Amino acid sequence: MLRLKHPLGKLLIGPPEKTIGMLQEEFQRNNPIKLFVIGDIVASNILRSNMHAHFIIIDYKSERHPVDPVCLNNYKIINVKNPAGVITASAYDALKEMCSSSDATAIIVDGEEDLLTLPVIRFAPLGSFVVYGQPFVGIVLVTVTSKVKFEVEQLMDKMQIPN
Repeated sequence: MLRLKHPLGKLLIGPPEKTIGMLQEEFQRNNPIKLFVIGDIVASNILRSNMHAHFIIIDYKSERHPVDPVCLNNYKIINVKNPAGVITASAYDALKEMCSSSDATAIIVDGEEDLLTLPVIRFAPLGSFVVYGQPFVGIVLVTVTSKVKFEVEQLMDKMQIPN
């Protein structure tokens, strides 16, 4: 599983004010279909920059330490349990539902959201952006393509996570 320690997409290096600017440039250049954001810090920074995240997945923690909650006033909220190191059936089903929805949705995880990046990429429409934090480095931008979906499906198969 060493593959999961490496970014699944383009690594945008720097502090939030730099990486969010880089993300905004990528957004303007590529006009993604949807923006999926995974992680409290990156979600907070994206929302503060007035970018619209269609879907947010958070656990109210960063590096396993509590963080201030992000404002989710305009989001449909789904709560799931998902312990560290696994993807529960309920989290998997909630992600599948979220990715097919047209409603702005936030999934709040009781546990850990890190591995949920994989099914998000699996279910996200082609041409979407999936963004997650790379602690102490920056953020990772995954442009959802058939190739990336295939790679994620291979990882999920090795982890025995249903596709």
